[in-house]
Amino acid sequence: MKKAISPLMSTMVLIIFAGALGGAVMTWGSTIPAEEQEAITGCQNVELKVLSINDKTSVCRSENQMNFILQNIGKKEISLKITIIGEKDINKYNYEESIEAGDILRTSTELNSQENILKAVFVPSTKEGLCAEKSIEVDNIATC
Repeated sequence: MKKAISPLMSTMVLIIFAGALGGAVMTWGSTIPAEEQEAITGCQNVELKVLSINDKTSVCRSENQMNFILQNIGKKEISLKITIIGEKDINKYNYEESIEAGDILRTSTELNSQENILKAVFVPSTKEGLCAEKSIEVDNIATC
């Protein structure tokens, strides 16, 4: 009579092997440096800056629009997703025109309401997708 491994025992061996392999992959994945993880997402070399003029931020509000001056100080071409948070409302805008590396963008967005702006969030995006970790938040938006 030949001796063989029972089906229950072989199932247990496969489960233990799969768990060990999964644990090894998870451990290896968590050791990838942040720079490499950023490169994987396509947001490496993406950086945005709000320019200041006469020591004042260039993000301000006029009657029915918000004006801003931003510079792409990264090394990649980007576009923008703009979120304006008011006292009662949140408005989202997409600036689809590309901003080349090193270029300065001076533009404005039309506002839907006359309420005070609490915060503006500028999120750069590349062809690969949004770079939320590179976003810029501007508080205390004054009138122009």
